[in-house]
Order: sequence, then C-alpha cells, then structure tokens
Amino acid sequence: MKMTVRTEYRDNSATLFIEGNIDASNSADLYNFFQEVLDKNTITSVYLDLGNVVSITSSGIGKILKFYKCIDEAGGEFKIVRIGERVMSLLKDINLDKIIPVSK
Repeated sequence: MKMTVRTEYRDNSATLFIEGNIDASNSADLYNFFQEVLDKNTITSVYLDLGNVVSITSSGIGKILKFYKCIDEAGGEFKIVRIGERVMSLLKDINLDKIIPVSK
C-alpha cells in the first residue's frame, strides 16, 4: 500500500496524517514532509497520526526518530496521537514508546 501524508496546520502546531506502508522506498519522501514542517519556524508542536499506517520498517522509524530529536532539541512538543495495534506493538518491542510520547 502506497504511503500518503496530509499535513494540517493550526496556530503553532502541525498534525501529519500518515497512511499506508512506511518503508525504505518512501522514507526519503517522509523526511521531505518532515522538513517542510521544520522549515516553518513558527511550529512548536508536532503530532503524528499513525492510525492508518499498515506497516513500518526500520528506515521509517529512523526518520520519525530523527524528526522527534529535531523538534525536541528546539524545545518543541512531539507526540504520536493515534496508532494501530500492530505499529504500537513494534514501537514497544524496540522501546520507542519510552522515548516518543504516544497516546492512542
């Protein structure tokens, strides 16, 4: 399933709605979406909606972690606001849920 990303901006926050599979074939595209958000210097809160992500590989996880670190180092808020059980299980397996705040 092809990955799609839709971004909604509101005040100083951005919510990225990601659907499909996140893998090596599209992780660079995902990073480009992240970079667009970073380029907007007024964004202080970022929310990832992963509720419609079917699967994610290590390359996708790496891009999300890098994005999280950029936001965190700038003093911003970063949170995964919706996530499916399969992807959540993977994040728990690698303890990423201990690093990045997740709310179902």
